[in-house]
Amino acid sequence: MERINQRNSMAVLFIMLLQILIMVLVFDFRPYIPLFIGDIWVSLLLLKLGIGFKDIIHMMIEGIKKALTVIAILLLIGTLTAFWRQNGILATLITYGFEIINPRYFVPTSFILVSIISMVLGSAIGTSGTVGIVLMGISQGLDVPKNLVAGSLISGAFLGDRSSPLAGNISLLAGMTDERPDRVFRFLMTTAIPAFILVGFIYFLTGFQYSSSGFNANSSLLILDGLKNGFIISPWLFIPPALIIGLALLRVPTLKNLTLGVIISFTISLIEGKRFFETLRTAVFGFVSSNPDLKIFSGGGLLSMGEVTLVLLTATSLSGMLEGTGIISLAFKDIVGKINRPRPLIVFTMLLSFIISLITCNQALGVILTSSIMRPEYDRLHVDRIYLARGLADSCIVLAGIIPWNMAAYTPSMILGVPVTGFMPYSFFNLLLPLVSIASLYLPAKSEVKFYTSSV
Repeated sequence: MERINQRNSMAVLFIMLLQILIMVLVFDFRPYIPLFIGDIWVSLLLLKLGIGFKDIIHMMIEGIKKALTVIAILLLIGTLTAFWRQNGILATLITYGFEIINPRYFVPTSFILVSIISMVLGSAIGTSGTVGIVLMGISQGLDVPKNLVAGSLISGAFLGDRSSPLAGNISLLAGMTDERPDRVFRFLMTTAIPAFILVGFIYFLTGFQYSSSGFNANSSLLILDGLKNGFIISPWLFIPPALIIGLALLRVPTLKNLTLGVIISFTISLIEGKRFFETLRTAVFGFVSSNPDLKIFSGGGLLSMGEVTLVLLTATSLSGMLEGTGIISLAFKDIVGKINRPRPLIVFTMLLSFIISLITCNQALGVILTSSIMRPEYDRLHVDRIYLARGLADSCIVLAGIIPWNMAAYTPSMILGVPVTGFMPYSFFNLLLPLVSIASLYLPAKSEVKFYTSSV
């Protein structure tokens, strides 16, 4: 019987990461394909290394359990958006949105609005599934690239996902570093605020460039006419999305909130005269517009979430095996022990958490596994753990949002209807925050003493 050691742990992680990168980025495979292949060969390898079959299945099931709530939310969002397309809710939001939002400032306005909502909700998925859907719908009538719009939405959504005092990630960071949540929140702001200002300025320049030169009033009028002729447009249809956002602000659980939204939207479709079985079919297969000019408004439905469900199942079962066997901790054990200065320790923390997010396809595991590996090293060097918390927040939590096969990115991608590789280059907050964080360690020059705990 062979044992799991550092050498074969490193080999497993390297091969897994290389396989995913090549198949997804080079050959454009759907992420669930390399993940499923990884599930197979990693489980076979573990059998060879002496791990029992029942233990492997147990680890996979434990990993999958972490995705069940997210899958349920996605299925509800798929159903909800199908009804919104069918009964005119989305058409109403888009029609009135044209009158409120200046298309020349649409991109920076979207970034700021989503940032505010995400700081209140504390969830990138919740923000994408509410105001994100609305803004993407409005953008379809403007000549602004959808990848750019989605990038601004992802940036704003992950500001709150990382920084909101109501976000689960703040509690996770505080728990894994034994810090007070309020101290973690305040310290995260030291990099979030300058990054937010920088990114907002970039979206202003980039968005103005596209919308001021490319806005086509005639095209937008044609779309508006089509919406008014093809759907019921009424201010009363603002009630369902407003209710969902309002209940989210009141901290009503997402599952209950979206379930209520689906019931109300289904009822609205029936009141408008849609046939019962036609509406059920829309819930499953999505809405299909009969107007060729409005094909962009077709979509939604339970089946539209099938692919992301496969990604979630294959990713979490794989991460369950990697976490359960301790492969990740073993792989990096010797490397971290050679670091003896605060700045390299913090930078390596950020790099390691990113690598773990690449491999495990899970945002939370990037925090949990990295902190379990690095926390003893911070204590060994007497470095304040608040830097561990911020390093994790500024790396894996935001970078997970632009990794094509990570749940944190793939889920909003399916909600917004834009591939991760499409919005990745425009998700400036996710891309620039790690650089701002690293720069803060060196610029302006910071005394080495400031990194240490008061006991040193």
